[in-house]
Amino acid sequence: MSDEIKINHFLPPGQLGKWMVANPNMWQMDLLDERQFVSFMREKGMEGYHVEDIRLLWKLRLLKADLVISSRKLKTNGLLELGGDDQYRRIYADEREPLIRKDGLGNSAIRLKAPGSWIKLHFHPFRYYVMYHIDRVLKFRVAPMQMLRSEYFPKVTEFVVGQFNRWTSTSASLQTFNRWNDLAALSIAVEPWAYEKVFHKVRYFPPFIEIEEQRERVTIHFTQLRRLFEDIGQEKIEKARQNLCCNAENLDPNKRLHVMMRLMKPDEFLKLKGRIGGCMLIITMAEMLRRAAEEIFDLELPEEDEKGFGWTPPGLKKKIYGSNRLTDRDRPAANEFMRQFGLDYGVRVRCYIEGETEYGALESVFEIYGAIELINLGGNVAQKRGKGVAFRESLKNDKDKGIFSFVLIDGDRNDHARAVRKAAEDDEICGMFFFSKPDFEFGNFTKSELEEIIWAELKKKQVDDQNSQLLLSEAISGEAILGAVKKQFPELHDIGKGRQWGRLLMDHAWQNPDIRINGTKQRRQIIEIVNYIVKAVEVNYQYNRCKFKTDPKTGQQIHRER
Repeated sequence: MSDEIKINHFLPPGQLGKWMVANPNMWQMDLLDERQFVSFMREKGMEGYHVEDIRLLWKLRLLKADLVISSRKLKTNGLLELGGDDQYRRIYADEREPLIRKDGLGNSAIRLKAPGSWIKLHFHPFRYYVMYHIDRVLKFRVAPMQMLRSEYFPKVTEFVVGQFNRWTSTSASLQTFNRWNDLAALSIAVEPWAYEKVFHKVRYFPPFIEIEEQRERVTIHFTQLRRLFEDIGQEKIEKARQNLCCNAENLDPNKRLHVMMRLMKPDEFLKLKGRIGGCMLIITMAEMLRRAAEEIFDLELPEEDEKGFGWTPPGLKKKIYGSNRLTDRDRPAANEFMRQFGLDYGVRVRCYIEGETEYGALESVFEIYGAIELINLGGNVAQKRGKGVAFRESLKNDKDKGIFSFVLIDGDRNDHARAVRKAAEDDEICGMFFFSKPDFEFGNFTKSELEEIIWAELKKKQVDDQNSQLLLSEAISGEAILGAVKKQFPELHDIGKGRQWGRLLMDHAWQNPDIRINGTKQRRQIIEIVNYIVKAVEVNYQYNRCKFKTDPKTGQQIHRER
């Protein structure tokens, strides 16, 4: 004996089916027939079901179809006829209520007659959510070690089946099945509007409908959804999202992995297979509900990784990543998230250098570091003929993209120094700047060291005139040194004041990181710069930007005022 139960639904009876029949091309995810639905379930990690099983679950009213198509007129209570098509088939919305069986659902499929072959069922992919729950409650869960105590199997089986029958004989259990179907229906109703918001593209338009017309239909559809959401209320929508996120986490508990997957190319994560694929499908349902609720109630709700099990303090993601919106295509925040896993292969630090010598020195250290990019300004720092403006724009672009900026220029150029200090004063640099006084050579090496480096090169070229003296006594710049050397030793014409010379200087600095000035031992500036740059690759940009700024006077990082 069975009785029909009634519950309150998110959507009015037959509403979803009416929308689908009126605008079948509006849905971006294709409806699946029974066979396609079974294949889809298997692809998402749900094994063991066949077409006959889906049809029986539908006949038992545990799984609702989105559209039922029949070549005969159906008189089942709850199947609402929506019209027909050009092949003389009748189309129905499935609004059947579950039936209470006083003995429970055990053996119900044996006594049940399968639906006729003239009935064809069609399911939206989001009905996977209902099957996830059905699979969960039908699964016979026995501890693996029970096989080694097989004499107890009959008692265990009797106990498990008895529990199942007692639970499914209650109206509360069948209302639970109905709620799962109801939540799936609400997510399906939102999909035409939310699909483009989530995946940033429109997958399909029929050739006879212009895109403007399609968007207009979606807008009208969303107006109707707005009224339904307002009737449901924000609290119930959030409770539904919480349930979806918990269910997704039951399928796969790796929440941070879920965020990574959602930062993939927009619709790639829906192609994932296995349980993680099913997890991402359910998270997509939750995201679509969130986007609709945010639009309708004009507020910002927690993203899906903040729902489910556990608790995320409000604003925590903003402190860590610079934004509370990781999956809403906030690229700087998303990049920061990926960097913390070592999965960001883009530029992390951009180093602006004034001259070939400096470029050659740092290139010898960072040429294999893809996260560090070197830019040779070639003197284009001050605002002269518009080139300095481009430099300032580059610094602003770095800031927008979450890239640290390091600037290394000669200190004998006051105009350049003013331009860099002005950029720091205007908070256009997240990083550091350094002045080599008077230039790179004399800011990092003594005259005796420069002579030592040059003599080492002369020996490599087998220059025999060891009695010749390098004319460096009057030199006050790197350019003057090389000019004197090339005049006396043409053999060194190839090092010039360029990258090769910079590499030679860097090799010496690397082997001798400290320098003595007026009898005091201190770390070379270029070694300190290299260390700062290497550390910046691992630093949280958004946190650093929030807590520190670049001092216009010293070029160092200082705490921001509260």
